Amino acid sequence: MSDLGLPDIERPAFFDGQRLTAADLAQAQAFSRDLRWLHNRSLHGWGIVFGLAVAGDKGAARVAVAAGYALDCAGRDLILEDPVALEIPAVSGPASFQLTISYAPDEALDADEREGVCGRRGAVRLVDEPVLRWQDPLTSDPEGVVRPGLDVVLATVTVERCKLAQAASGTARRELPRPSPYVAGGATPPGGTPWRLWPSAAVPYGVATTVSTAAAGFGSTPVYQARLAGERELGHSGAAGLPVVFDGYAHVVAPSATSFELNVLLPASTAGAWIVTGPGGDGAVLNPAEMIDAALPGVLRDELRWHVAWTVVER
Repeated sequence: MSDLGLPDIERPAFFDGQRLTAADLAQAQAFSRDLRWLHNRSLHGWGIVFGLAVAGDKGAARVAVAAGYALDCAGRDLILEDPVALEIPAVSGPASFQLTISYAPDEALDADEREGVCGRRGAVRLVDEPVLRWQDPLTSDPEGVVRPGLDVVLATVTVERCKLAQAASGTARRELPRPSPYVAGGATPPGGTPWRLWPSAAVPYGVATTVSTAAAGFGSTPVYQARLAGERELGHSGAAGLPVVFDGYAHVVAPSATSFELNVLLPASTAGAWIVTGPGGDGAVLNPAEMIDAALPGVLRDELRWHVAWTVVER
């Protein structure tokens, strides 16, 4: 390691007939890893890249930590693949703690081991999971003190009588800035979007569906733009032998960093209406009331293949 913090880079080379050892293969991995960590800390810095939101209301005995990605000041990747429910420290308090995420050394990781030859046995897979822990920012214990940049703070809590004295706070979080603008988009599957009657099956004014945007990795709630895609005219006739058309006004509600709801108001759904579709006076029945029933979500999904296309430009 140089005075500038640059790693000693030795790129492995191989030749035909070479006998490879575990050390050779480990060095090949270390070469790529050290370059990635150097790139991360030099060009991106450290902090929370996306996700890792912490939710905990006043009076709760645990907090929920969302999946996400962070970098520490050594450039190491901290990836929490699945959400975690974490019990708060069981103290009478009042006491303050910081919830942090840190890189776990190899010896602390769960390993998938395998038998080798000549009675040898060793790890062949390591589960790279970060360490989530409560730390006291005022402790003098060197094992528990928060190391800025190595322990990335996700939230601060105050505990009293083994419960949260107030909601978990994110004021101490260090968020890495996103390149601006961040453009993302997606669509629910045609023929596989689960529609439901809205606002209820008893009194339906239209239909709705929940759209997941978790894969985009938004760090906060963006402004969604969404449209209803799919066919509008059914392949069979309604009243007076005219085609049946379903269409309505779509609007986004309940947006969050990981999802939104798309509600589609179907006008005239309680009375039915005639609409003119051509200069010759051909018509169609719009949203006939007798078809706004429990079977409609399946018709929209399977026959008309209604789905949702969405885009976001997050700054």
